[in-house]
Amino acid sequence: MRTRNKKLSFLTLMVFFLGCGYSLRQTLPPPEADLAQIKTVAVAPFSNLTPTKDAHKVIVELLEQSLVGGGKYAVVANDSVLKAVPKAVQGSVIDRTQAQKLGQALKADAVIIGTVSEYWYQEDQKYYPDREPAVGITARLVDVKSGAVIGAISVSKTGGGAFQYLFSDNAGQLHQVAKKASEELINSLLP
Repeated sequence: MRTRNKKLSFLTLMVFFLGCGYSLRQTLPPPEADLAQIKTVAVAPFSNLTPTKDAHKVIVELLEQSLVGGGKYAVVANDSVLKAVPKAVQGSVIDRTQAQKLGQALKADAVIIGTVSEYWYQEDQKYYPDREPAVGITARLVDVKSGAVIGAISVSKTGGGAFQYLFSDNAGQLHQVAKKASEELINSLLP
């Protein structure tokens, strides 16, 4: 009995120190979607639903870095994307029809569109004496040929638990959580 309590205590401590809040919801591509045809990807400007002014710009940059780092796709440069997006659309939600037109103008095979719903330090006095980073991203993959959404995903991620809180600087945590969320989003949306 005593050994069981020690094991349970140890397991609880490990979850506390290494735990990380994470949620991933994914809509699988329709059977007719051929992801192998995708060679060039553009990431459209995301809409920002957070109080953090440039959260959407940070997420788009991290998504592009994840795509480039994966080495599977050519990625349209962000400045080219921004030049091709009409001023009236910038800062608002880009729909699949607009994404299709954008992709055609940029000669991309697919366009990633989406929203940043969370990018901040949430306060949870119950578990942490300070603030914990939280990031939420929703994205859709639009096939430029058909204009169809061939993949959709929502990622929500919080900081690395007490271990990260105790042993890293608070300033870099939000960016690290955003980077992990972006990488997981890309790896799930474009496997």
